Amino acid sequence: MDSIPSSLRYYFSRSLSADLKSIIGSDNEPDNEIWRLLSLISISKVKDIYDLLSLDLIVLARVQSLHLDSNRLTLLPESFGNLVKLRILYLVNNRLTLLPESFGNLIHLQKLDLYGNMLESLPESFGNLIHLQRLDLSYNRLTSISESFGNLIRLQTLYLSNNRLTLLPDSFGNLTQLQVLYLDDNQLESLPKSFGNLIQLQKLSLDGNRLTLLPESFGNLIHLQRLDLTNNLLESLPESFGNLTQLQVLFLSNNRLTLLPKSIGNLVQLRELYLDGNRLTLLLESISKLTQLQILNLEENPLNNQSKEIIKILKNRNVDVYV
Repeated sequence: MDSIPSSLRYYFSRSLSADLKSIIGSDNEPDNEIWRLLSLISISKVKDIYDLLSLDLIVLARVQSLHLDSNRLTLLPESFGNLVKLRILYLVNNRLTLLPESFGNLIHLQKLDLYGNMLESLPESFGNLIHLQRLDLSYNRLTSISESFGNLIRLQTLYLSNNRLTLLPDSFGNLTQLQVLYLDDNQLESLPKSFGNLIQLQKLSLDGNRLTLLPESFGNLIHLQRLDLTNNLLESLPESFGNLTQLQVLFLSNNRLTLLPKSIGNLVQLRELYLDGNRLTLLLESISKLTQLQILNLEENPLNNQSKEIIKILKNRNVDVYV
């Protein structure tokens, strides 16, 4: 324990109990209670990553929570993989451009936050992090993710917003425990057929991509409650779209839709529907079946007179309609 650098003792002292602090810097051999406390360490505000990694391996092997946000880190050394007991890791707002291959040794990670870095790719070993439940890779520079990403089968929440992704691997459909997925502001032109395997999804954002169509399997996402497809290039929706009967909020603004599928009337839980900025000329009568609808935005669409009759029916039901 006397190998803990003096520059780190302050950060340790913020997290450790008085009993543990009393032995730091001494020659005492920690008893079982001290090792238990060590396993609860949360280190933060480390200015020099090499100071951290100069600790005895026996100490590093017990760290479970590590916060290294906003430290201007540009790289992590291979020895970072020695933190084998980590369960929570925050590396938000650094300057990382890549992760070491040894990152895949952190197999007990459950929460990982890499928001706001400069990552262009992930190591192949990233797929070893099979216990991850929450992962944030937003605001990086990722252009692709490998097939091994599909090994992260325990993921429940995934943020990939504001990257440069053009496609998703087929293995993405293996992430069947996902409940929350943000893919907004990428460059996706299509979704793999396997996307329909993500049947536990409740919130999905694909805002700001280049999607021209959705796979028919999209209708398998029957637990979706909130869906954002704003700012894409969609010209139509699959007929299976009507299977999304749990949807409560649906954003389809600023696409190229000319007609909605007849099955749209099956979305009986829908409360808010945003269709502004499309090319709709005809509003289908099935829209009037949306008995829970509270808000309907139809601004900037060249609607015909027949559509105005449907709008009148909705307004008589006290739906807030914007045209």
